[in-house]
Amino acid sequence: MVAPTTHVRGLVLRRDGSQCVSCATHTYPLEMNHRQSVGGGGSKVRPLPHELNTACSRCNMRFESDLLAKGLAFGWKVRKWVKNPGLVPMFNAARGRWGLLTSTGGVVVITAVDAFARMREVYGEQWDQWAAEAGLLAMRGATR
Repeated sequence: MVAPTTHVRGLVLRRDGSQCVSCATHTYPLEMNHRQSVGGGGSKVRPLPHELNTACSRCNMRFESDLLAKGLAFGWKVRKWVKNPGLVPMFNAARGRWGLLTSTGGVVVITAVDAFARMREVYGEQWDQWAAEAGLLAMRGATR
């Protein structure tokens, strides 16, 4: 697997506030999480900032097991068949906001309502199932 460059790592850490996007910790070791699985052999292409997020070692390990549905609902993980992970919004727990990640390391902040609509565009009713499992749909009426 080809690791992200030091420059890309810096952009992602800065964008994510140097905290885990899932649990907002900064006390566990932080890792670069590939939003899309790269498989056992990894990828031969260096990842761009919109393909990565910052996760603590605990959450990163759990994204492929008991946190998978929550990870997909919140955009921390993206299904491999999605051609452009930049179209999948991501919630940053440390910053308390939804955003669209850019290939240059930025984020375009969007409302929760917009994020939910975009998730449904990408995943259809499957997203509703993940969101319900993650307790996200209960937030729908309380967020804008």
